[in-house]
Amino acid sequence: IIAATNKNLEEMVGEGKFREDLYYRLNVVRIHLPPLRERREDIRALVDYFRRKFVQQKGRELHFGAAILERLSAYDWPGNVRQLKNVMERLFITCPGNEVQESDLIFYSLGARPQSTAAEEDLLDLPIKEARQRLVAEFEKRYLAAYLERYGGNISKVAEVIGESREGLSKKIKRYGLKDHDSG
Repeated sequence: IIAATNKNLEEMVGEGKFREDLYYRLNVVRIHLPPLRERREDIRALVDYFRRKFVQQKGRELHFGAAILERLSAYDWPGNVRQLKNVMERLFITCPGNEVQESDLIFYSLGARPQSTAAEEDLLDLPIKEARQRLVAEFEKRYLAAYLERYGGNISKVAEVIGESREGLSKKIKRYGLKDHDSG
């Protein structure tokens, strides 16, 4: 059995919150694994591991340039490897292209708001209705671009998959200046 905890089991045994016999049964070989922020040299290998895993799972390729790898390595990862895995999976789901951009990186931490980009900071100067419209439009543009890329610009297929009418999708593609199979 391999088990991990962030609790002090010895202390819990003393307080009667963890069974002593189970503690000794599990405590054969103890391995201390420091948090990711204390072993930054592992981050690139983990990024590569999760990248390969999600290429297989999601059926799409995603590239991480040097600046993106540097940013991932510099982050403190309060959620540790689980948080890194979640960020990687989110990138595979939300990135519109095959190359991760600075604006694609969003780190969520408990009790903290997501790190924002300069573009998001500019939204704070707008009335909420206009800021919401811009955010929705930007999301919709990236979302549609990702699906158009995934399905080779096939409007009919994308419309079917996302639950949009072909006509409605065509209008949005034109509005956002996106390329589809029909326009080349």
